[in-house]
Amino acid sequence: MFKVGILGCGNIASHMASEINELDNVELYAVASRSQDKADEFAEKWNATKAYDSYDKLAADEQVDLIYVATPHTFHYEHTMLCLKAGRNVLVEKPFAINRTQADEMVQYAQEHNLFLQEAMWTRFVPHRMEIADYINSNKLGKLCNVEAEFCLNLTGVPRLTQLDLGGGALLDLGIYCLTSADMFLDGSSVTFKETECFKYATSVDGTDYIRFTNESGQKALLKTSMMQGEANYAFLYFEKGYIYINGINNLDSYTVFDNKGQVLYASQSLEGKGYKYEVLASQKAIAEGKNCCDEMTSQDTLRLMEWMDELRQCWSVKYPME
Repeated sequence: MFKVGILGCGNIASHMASEINELDNVELYAVASRSQDKADEFAEKWNATKAYDSYDKLAADEQVDLIYVATPHTFHYEHTMLCLKAGRNVLVEKPFAINRTQADEMVQYAQEHNLFLQEAMWTRFVPHRMEIADYINSNKLGKLCNVEAEFCLNLTGVPRLTQLDLGGGALLDLGIYCLTSADMFLDGSSVTFKETECFKYATSVDGTDYIRFTNESGQKALLKTSMMQGEANYAFLYFEKGYIYINGINNLDSYTVFDNKGQVLYASQSLEGKGYKYEVLASQKAIAEGKNCCDEMTSQDTLRLMEWMDELRQCWSVKYPME
């Protein structure tokens, strides 16, 4: 039985626990909070065997095969390094870290100590991602030319998102999905940023961001993210002979394929569940194979995205106090 521990007992941890409970040969073995009462409550609700009142205790448990770090992203570096230094394999929620400097240290430590370390960018692991990739790789619709993606939610009432000292703003929470969409469908390794504009929230975090870039193959991406505007969550992939509409770029819930005349060629079913389980299963497989990360999202993919976000924030003069 593959034993998973969850570090942090917030909302996203509940989504993960729910999906782990549906898997065969995977056990929600332990959870950890800074409060024993909260850990006990979470463990009882989601059928975890052990409940710890500190993150150190979970990290020290040698029975754990994988620890999922589900704390706010300003703590990802600290909590991931805690687990790695205890010899644990780690699946850390996106964004991987606050910046590329932290991410480099995390990846380097894991690789030097032959430990598994994976960013939990669930978008990369869901089946629909692979299906869409098949359209790209097979040339069924001709060459992929452009990607347009938008992810907007009004999160101004969420204190964590409005505070610089908590890594707030649209980019790390929402914009990372837009960047991921462009990176995994285009050739992200050869991207050059062409134009970006940021409208800041009153607290100086990035509020609404526009990003446009081109890669060496001439493919273009036009991306928008906002924590100040109403809901939008979609992408269009434009090919020579048609286009694909994606509903929900964070989890790729469903997609529809059209020809150039707007006729539907294929419409997928909606994703079953939230989709967190796929990254757990991929992690289980990679660990069994002795890999340091999953093929679906390598450490280089993670570091590239972190570098992009650093470059964008530099353009916008957005710097976190802890940097």
